[in-house]
Amino acid sequence: MIILELDIGNSRIKWRATDTTKGAAVKVGEAAGLQELKTNLSEVKPDAVRLCSVRGKTFTSSVCQWFKDSWGIEALEAKVERSSGGVTNNYEDLSQLGIDRWLAMLAAYQLAGSTCVIVDSGTALTLDILAEDGCHEGGYILPGLKLMAVSLESNTGIHLSEELPVATPEPGHSTDEAVINGNLTALLSLVKQVLQSVAEQNPSVKLFLSGGDAELLNKHIPFENKQLVRSLVLEGLAIACPVEGEGGDQL
Repeated sequence: MIILELDIGNSRIKWRATDTTKGAAVKVGEAAGLQELKTNLSEVKPDAVRLCSVRGKTFTSSVCQWFKDSWGIEALEAKVERSSGGVTNNYEDLSQLGIDRWLAMLAAYQLAGSTCVIVDSGTALTLDILAEDGCHEGGYILPGLKLMAVSLESNTGIHLSEELPVATPEPGHSTDEAVINGNLTALLSLVKQVLQSVAEQNPSVKLFLSGGDAELLNKHIPFENKQLVRSLVLEGLAIACPVEGEGGDQL
């Protein structure tokens, strides 16, 4: 069975086609919009589709309609729940928690089975804390590295180069370096502070890093019990939207 899984984010659509008999992705890709997605999936013939989306109902509906027109498949769309996969959502208003954060937590808790901190770094950086029993203890949302830079440029007299240098926690020796390095240092400071606080209560806490800037963050976080996962959101889809007959372990 081939299952097409999609994480429709604010700026990119991440997708993979998973062969359940092999328990692995046979094709992966990214697209900016529906037309590019159609091109990417021209040779994919799934038996089922599951997805999550933070891009809005109109766009998501158009994607789902294309699946139906092309393959006769009704896509399964993940929704935030009060509890699932051992994780308890403590938001009073479930609609306030993004589906991407929820799925990342489901995947991380299935992997850790205990206290963990989940950092997903893309357009925005989200950080969530799960207790040993799977209760969500809250989290943080910040602009991601590039969005921080864009915001600073848009609201000040600072002008940045089109191609920014690779960020490091070192003091910058140009405006470009000062901005991007300052942004990285701010994000790293939050992650390290949260880890220190959680570790005081549970020294075995595990850190999960995911998203486009995960490798960069990983390089500068000297924490032993950590794991880099390419896309926790896609992993969480298998928990939130199981397909009858798929079997196997998606993680």
